[in-house]
Amino acid sequence: MHTSFRHHLPKRLILCAAVLGITALTACGKGSAPADSAATSGTMGESATDLAVNLAQLVTQNPDIFGWLYIPETPIDAPLLQSMTGEDTWYLTHDCTGAESGTGAMFIEAGNLLDMCDFNTIVNGYGGKGGCFESLWQFADADYFAGHEQFYIVIDGNALTYEIWTAYEREDTSLLRSYDLTSEEGCTAYLADMQKEQVAGRAHIRPGWEEGVSTDNFLVTLTATDSAKPGRQFVVQGCLIDDQAGTIRR
Repeated sequence: MHTSFRHHLPKRLILCAAVLGITALTACGKGSAPADSAATSGTMGESATDLAVNLAQLVTQNPDIFGWLYIPETPIDAPLLQSMTGEDTWYLTHDCTGAESGTGAMFIEAGNLLDMCDFNTIVNGYGGKGGCFESLWQFADADYFAGHEQFYIVIDGNALTYEIWTAYEREDTSLLRSYDLTSEEGCTAYLADMQKEQVAGRAHIRPGWEEGVSTDNFLVTLTATDSAKPGRQFVVQGCLIDDQAGTIRR
């Protein structure tokens, strides 16, 4: 795969990325947050509204924490985790402190890297009543989808901006186990199946993204499951449009 992700972005988003590249360097750590009058206070005493999170302090509370996910004007403003024991489903029933909880926590599986340099990083979370990803199902509403354009991920030394380009409900199967996302062939097969959902009209697509993405892009797929909706999951997918530190590459 190539190292560049901007080549395949719609022109308006290339411009957006250039602007964000300027504002992010100004905002990080200085309190000039993305506009968000409805932002929550986050959790564990932190919030990423200014794209600055004290990850070193958070790791002392739970070493499984490696980053932070923030979606403006939603309740989602909380840590990202990966179980060091390899128990991929642990955080479906435990919160970000590791305590047993019905809310769960947002986590990636052992099959994804912590540096966010995979073709597709899958962020899982419980989306049932009271769950950390309960609000993700709201993206099924066209107006809600249209009104929430981006999310942000903060990792050690970097702040990343993702354009939310598609959202849809799908069969509750593991994307990491269904496709070999480490190979060009596996990534291509995955994108082909995504396109079927979009052509069938079962997916929201942000204007300007009609041609989709390519295997050159860096994706994050937020995945919500709900015990009240067995066999189904809802996914909200973002494509990287700004890499503050310039370190996201293959």
